[in-house]
Amino acid sequence: MRTLWQDVKFGVRVLLKSPAFTAVAVLVVALGVGANTAIFSVVNAVLLRPLPFEQPEQLVRVFGTSVRRNNLRRPHSFPNFADLRAQNTSFEAMSAYSGATGALSIGDAPEQITGIAATGEIFRVLRAKPAAGRLLGPEDERPGGSTALVISHGLWQRRFG
Repeated sequence: MRTLWQDVKFGVRVLLKSPAFTAVAVLVVALGVGANTAIFSVVNAVLLRPLPFEQPEQLVRVFGTSVRRNNLRRPHSFPNFADLRAQNTSFEAMSAYSGATGALSIGDAPEQITGIAATGEIFRVLRAKPAAGRLLGPEDERPGGSTALVISHGLWQRRFG
């Protein structure tokens, strides 16, 4: 224990004699700690923490493939998805989705919103329940059907009070 204390005192003396080196060493350690914290936060949110749905271990994402285009994670077209869903014997429910953006224009301040365009069973697949109103259903997929929209709690609070 005595030699450890002597080593610490020697290290402090050396660092005090060269302040430029000390500043660089402290900066490098601070950057390392900051980078480690940031990386762990991302890994924790994406890989370690379970998805915020009931039974997330039962959710599966299915991609198509295109050998000619060397694309092994290709999304399905809607007609292809409709065929897969009609012939499904393995899954409890199936839904398709893709990213979408739009403009919400209420009053004098339009706002760009992002979300997903999804088939009607998306909430059955995720086992999600609405806080108010109704969720999408298969009847919303039909051509000429409703133009229903499900909004987040944050958007509801911000734009609709």
